[in-house]
Amino acid sequence: MVMVLSYSYALQISSVTFEATGPNITTTDFETTNGTDFNLNTGSANPLSLQSLIADDGSVSGLQYNILDLPFDVTLQRSAADTTSNIQFFITGGAGTDANPYDVAGELSITMEEAYNSRNLAVGVENMFSNSGSTDKNVERVDYIYSGGITARAAEGQDTDEYGFAFFERDANNNFGIAAITGIDGDNNVTSFGDLIMFGENDVTGGDTDLNWGPDNLGGSLTNNGNFAILNGDTSDTSFDDFSFASTGTGQDIGGVFITFEELGLSQDQTIFGYAIFAGDQDDKNGGNAPSGATINDFDNDSVYEQSSAAGIDTGGDLYGGGVIFQLDGGPPTSILDPEGFYWDLNGSRAGATDDVENGGLTEAQQDAQLTDIWTNNASDNHWGSKNGGIETNGWADNKVAIFAAGSTDATNTRDAQNNTYTATVQNDLVKANGIRVEDGNLTIDSSGGGGIELNTVSTEVPFIEVQNNTGDIKTRANGRATKISAPISGTAGIRKLGDGDLILRGNNTVSGTYSQEAGNTELNSVNALGGINTIDLQTGTLFLNATNAINDTGNMVLNGGNITVVDNFDHSDTLGTLTLNEDSIIDMGTRPVGQESIINFADSESVAWVGDKQWSIVNWSGIGSTDPNASYDAGVNGPGINGGGGRDQIYFGNSNTGLTTTQLQQIKFINPEGYAPGTYAAIILADGEIVPLVPEAQTVIALVALLFWALLYRRKRWSHVSVAG
Repeated sequence: MVMVLSYSYALQISSVTFEATGPNITTTDFETTNGTDFNLNTGSANPLSLQSLIADDGSVSGLQYNILDLPFDVTLQRSAADTTSNIQFFITGGAGTDANPYDVAGELSITMEEAYNSRNLAVGVENMFSNSGSTDKNVERVDYIYSGGITARAAEGQDTDEYGFAFFERDANNNFGIAAITGIDGDNNVTSFGDLIMFGENDVTGGDTDLNWGPDNLGGSLTNNGNFAILNGDTSDTSFDDFSFASTGTGQDIGGVFITFEELGLSQDQTIFGYAIFAGDQDDKNGGNAPSGATINDFDNDSVYEQSSAAGIDTGGDLYGGGVIFQLDGGPPTSILDPEGFYWDLNGSRAGATDDVENGGLTEAQQDAQLTDIWTNNASDNHWGSKNGGIETNGWADNKVAIFAAGSTDATNTRDAQNNTYTATVQNDLVKANGIRVEDGNLTIDSSGGGGIELNTVSTEVPFIEVQNNTGDIKTRANGRATKISAPISGTAGIRKLGDGDLILRGNNTVSGTYSQEAGNTELNSVNALGGINTIDLQTGTLFLNATNAINDTGNMVLNGGNITVVDNFDHSDTLGTLTLNEDSIIDMGTRPVGQESIINFADSESVAWVGDKQWSIVNWSGIGSTDPNASYDAGVNGPGINGGGGRDQIYFGNSNTGLTTTQLQQIKFINPEGYAPGTYAAIILADGEIVPLVPEAQTVIALVALLFWALLYRRKRWSHVSVAG
């Protein structure tokens, strides 16, 4: 959709509609500082939440925009010079007497932030930006931050003028500035702005302004013709007993304007993190630009933020209807306001991903069944939304983070969402993602639908798979719980494994680059589970080998703190690239029946630097050690009577006795090898590249008996060392 809008800045709002009427609260009383009992009366005629608006574009009917209710965090950024103890709320109401109690549309907010982030047009803050006089606020900026990011996508003919922010003002008589937030840090502090747009600055005449606010009767559906009462109080007190109130005494009402993303300068595919509102005199600072650089959050600096604004048209900001984004009615079925992360969500804008027992009367098995569905690129498969609801579910958008939360809405959810078992089936599509995060539940991403996942880089970020583990060992392999991905994974940027939970890879994966295990464990449960990976960087946890030929034949292994365990209970073989030892590490060869072998083939690693004081320990090894009295640790030198090798467990470096240096051999220890006395044994490399423990000759009897038993039982020869694909 492409439309031409006939305005310079901001459309006038000509009408509003509300989602519901307010609750009926008639007995909430408190005593103010002037001794008056204050009664909150939210009669059935009072609106609760703004739902839609008509923006006047010069046509007969105007443009209808509906709320797309993305969650925002609101922060009032203030000068530190004042504690701002005298704050003001205003509410709709009567004349301010005991005989005519005040009517409040919805709940009375007890903080300025709550009041300023309300969809309720009768709740706000009086003269927000005033910082001179008895009612000082010392508020320099109001930040509406959505930390997940908001992206205007160019897909499906969507345009940046189809979305925007609405602002509402009591008596429609104040200037303000606005700028998109284009950058934030990890603590949600603003680091950059887009262009500063001052609204109404050229419309001031005779000490007043019309500001193109539009008709100031939008509150006509409010009680008592939109009169307002002002409630003053102490921010440190939330009991209401320090509040006093007064009435405006006039018939002030509400006007509104609508500013599109296009007017804010937001381009297609640009991500912003919300917006900020400034006082009407902000254009006198920073050369008329939004603050930037090192002083962007220097709220006491008069050259950056005005410090002496007296109450007037530049210091209002009474309502603004914050924390709400509107979408053009009849626009695309999927919103351009895609958060950087999409939650798997199957129940529209209701809280959580599915209806829980309390709200839907569903059993846990029924909830699990509801969570199971297909993941495609089809916009009609609109299974993606927000964790806590609040926005309608959308179709998948490429290169976002897919987040699975198992239907929980918060930490106090009565259903233990960690126990949910559910499946997302990638069906007949290649879905593209920047990452996958599993917040809770026992998830399987299935391949039965014939689809796959392409993990891609966005900016310079390496794509990731994060499995969170918030309840101890609930998701560990030991009790059968983990995130399982059977859908084939492709991509060229590698994968970062994050989160303390366990990941099981079951697909025929072609993803290349580095697999970096930075937290938790990974189980390779299929041929080519890491079939395209060039380097495996084990920083922590364990890499479990539970399938033969799971790793790329040339994939190098770098041990930076993680361990390896062979767990499959059958003949196992894997060929890898070189081995690098940077931290102490363990390889556990596991246990398997007599007659079944586990063979690990590393490439010749003599040219790879190992950190000299680190040890590679081999445990649960069951094979044939060497007792050659002439055996030497010198690379390439073996005595004429060299023996040993073979058996159930075999580890090779290349295919000759030069696969490791003498120094590297001295860093390898066999711990309690099966068939020999408990202890730590040095390693020797044989002529075919196999490393085995060097044991005293007296212990060979036990080993030879075990070897004879094994040979007679299965009547098979020891396998010769060969290079096995995978």
